[in-house]
Amino acid sequence: MCTRWRGTCGIVDDGSRPPPAPGAGAARALPAGGAGLGHLAFLYHGADDYLEHVLAFVRAGLARSEPVFVALPDGLGWRVQAAAGPARRRLAVADMNELGRNPARITLELGSFARQHAGRRIRIFTESL
Repeated sequence: MCTRWRGTCGIVDDGSRPPPAPGAGAARALPAGGAGLGHLAFLYHGADDYLEHVLAFVRAGLARSEPVFVALPDGLGWRVQAAAGPARRRLAVADMNELGRNPARITLELGSFARQHAGRRIRIFTESL
């Protein structure tokens, strides 16, 4: 089965903590010193593998008490929220089918989420349509 790329996720860090090691299947690029934006791309084999990577990224953030925002199409965000277990109430979810109707809204929503948690390390996972 071929490997596919899907989704974009990022970690915004105030630089006070070292970044976590990437999980299997993740490619990572971080600025020198570990502060700023880290960008990951997930390689996966099918829908189950994709969901596993998303959940691992989300659960790792929630376990570290990091605010997490997920914007995925076709109700996938709600599936991720349901699978996140008891910590799901700390997970912000948006439907990319709605949010992505106007691409400028994506940037505004992500900026708003970052400002709400200014000075904290946050996690964001999005997938464009």
